[in-house]
Amino acid sequence: MLHVGTLLIDDIQDDTRMRRDTPAAHLVYGVPITINASLHIIMLTLEKLLVLQHPKVASVYCEGTLEIARGQGIEIYWRDNFKCPTEKQFEDMIKQKTGHMIAMGPRIMQLFSENNHDYTELVLLVALYFQIRDDYCNLMKNEEIEEWPKFNNGRNEQINKYNFCEDLTEGKFTLPIIHASKQPGGEAVLNILRQRTKDINLKQYCVSVLESLGSMEYTRERLH
Repeated sequence: MLHVGTLLIDDIQDDTRMRRDTPAAHLVYGVPITINASLHIIMLTLEKLLVLQHPKVASVYCEGTLEIARGQGIEIYWRDNFKCPTEKQFEDMIKQKTGHMIAMGPRIMQLFSENNHDYTELVLLVALYFQIRDDYCNLMKNEEIEEWPKFNNGRNEQINKYNFCEDLTEGKFTLPIIHASKQPGGEAVLNILRQRTKDINLKQYCVSVLESLGSMEYTRERLH
């Protein structure tokens, strides 16, 4: 539930047009009601957790939710001020935004278990892998990370138009972009990212530059 609530806000913050195969909620219902629905889901999740009547469940939930918001805020700051982070800063942000989202479930379950083993490092590693792979697939093969339905060709073309390399349109700093920024010739990638272009041909060119600079290969190596 929390993940759904944060995605509603995330789509507004990123000006996302399509979520899977349907228009983003704020485009259908409007920004005000979507924000309200997001807050409702986030608080409804807390209400359901309080029913469990564990003295620490609220603090675990609040701590995780705050870290998610802080991580998201850092990423938005980089994007809106066009500040390219270091790879270490990027990884720390992922651990906040994605890591705490994934970690919250196991942490809450452990409150009701005799298993006190610390799985923090494992969870953060999973989060790092998931986010880097998600960002990689956004530039290369969306179908590998999302369960895209099969439509007729016209419908598929519409989905590709709005979702192809969407991170470039959002101006998002991902691992391939960060790597490219340090390479000779990387200024071409940054110039395209700065434009937040919707031009598919320009985005295809950007991906080809990322490949030629070794940034996509570097990302693949990190995933392995």
